[in-house]
Amino acid sequence: MQKRILVSIVLLGGTMLTGLTGCKNNAERTAFGGGLLGAGIGAATGGGSGAVAGGLIGAGGGYLIGNAEDKKANSSASLAEENAQLRRELELRRENARLRQALRTN
Repeated sequence: MQKRILVSIVLLGGTMLTGLTGCKNNAERTAFGGGLLGAGIGAATGGGSGAVAGGLIGAGGGYLIGNAEDKKANSSASLAEENAQLRRELELRRENARLRQALRTN
């Protein structure tokens, strides 16, 4: 019973620290959190060797999930940037057409 309480406290504290680790992206953050969660579950169910295996599996799974989130975010940012560029080009074409019309009338 005390072991489960200790594991729960460590997991909760580790999860809170995930945001403070200085991880650069979702892949790193979720790998860290997944490793903590996996190690805690492994320690609670299988002892020391279970903690190692659980930590490795959790970190790997967390990394895969975070990496997918990063790719999705980068794709959205790229689309927004492309959209902004197209709007600028459209505005330049409209200004060009307006200036041509002004030259014709003069």
